[in-house]
Amino acid sequence: MKTARTLLLLAALLVAVPFLAACGDEGTDEATAISAESGQDQEHSQAETEGIYVDVDGIKYQVQTSKLLNPRIALDKDYLEGVTGPQLQLADDEVWFLVLLRAENDEGEAGTRTADDFVIEDSQGGRYSPLPLGSSNNFAWRTIALGEGEVYPDPESTPGERPPYGAELLFKLKRVSLGNRPLELHIESGETEQSATLNLDV
Repeated sequence: MKTARTLLLLAALLVAVPFLAACGDEGTDEATAISAESGQDQEHSQAETEGIYVDVDGIKYQVQTSKLLNPRIALDKDYLEGVTGPQLQLADDEVWFLVLLRAENDEGEAGTRTADDFVIEDSQGGRYSPLPLGSSNNFAWRTIALGEGEVYPDPESTPGERPPYGAELLFKLKRVSLGNRPLELHIESGETEQSATLNLDV
């Protein structure tokens, strides 16, 4: 009887060892998958979702939020300040689209200027540039020089004090582009032509 029980125990161990080894491999594979799906490559020039930062000229950029604007809502209407004349009119196939962006001079030299070239591109090649915003718009993105460790917008400025704490890029998008996802925000430095891309959550 003891011999039979011993043989049964040995057989059970032989079955369990490969199973445990497989579990270990699965854990490793899962960790690798999580790393691969983190949405950011080693050069920090591509982010597959908002909230992740990308680097251009040593300045980190992060989309705080992106969304459709409704001018009938008071908070949304503020972002249309400075848009005048024909630009204030939407065609039947257009929508207002807002991107709030944050920048931090984390690794760049003191005085490095923030990016000045932005384009949204849909999966079918539709491309959109942000509208120029007048000086009366306190939320508008401006190209400025950042010192070491400085962030933009300034935490004590209007956009820096209002959640979600980003400076404004305002677009008119064709409605059809909302279905042509992913929408990508391309950021480019006019000084060095370095660029980065962020996928927008729509």
